[in-house]
Amino acid sequence: DCRVGLGQGDYAQTLAREIVLQAKARGALQFAGTGFGSYLLLGAILGVEKQARVGLLRSNRKTFGRKNLIEGDLNSNQPVCVIDDVINSGRTACQAVEVLRQEGFVVHHCLCLFHFNWGCGVESLAKEGVECSGLATVSRSGQPRSETSASASRNLFSQLFRAFAKFFN
Repeated sequence: DCRVGLGQGDYAQTLAREIVLQAKARGALQFAGTGFGSYLLLGAILGVEKQARVGLLRSNRKTFGRKNLIEGDLNSNQPVCVIDDVINSGRTACQAVEVLRQEGFVVHHCLCLFHFNWGCGVESLAKEGVECSGLATVSRSGQPRSETSASASRNLFSQLFRAFAKFFN
């Protein structure tokens, strides 16, 4: 769960700067995501890149107003980079790709903070024609996930955020 680290402005902006650099190298300055982790990261992206456009994706169309699935300032004539804090199964990112495509956007890349290499997320996105890359790949040593691993995961993310902050600042 990256929300704790992303809730700290210095960490979020440090990571956002690197994501913007990677997205620019791929020809994208539009970003979209769903879920609290990506929402925090999208806000940080706006704080570090004034030319960026972002969209927050809803799981269901609003029942009032414009009935939007996407909130924000995206241009359907420009490519969109899907943002996610963590890619494991790829379910959330694939759903984001589907929503964007249904609304007429071209998605060719997904950027994440952490890619869990034991999940099938990168492969799931590839089947959708979307390349995925992360700032870090997280591996595990083959042990089954346990109830106590949540605490260990929080500690791991805290360590990784601190390392990224030191490296990129």
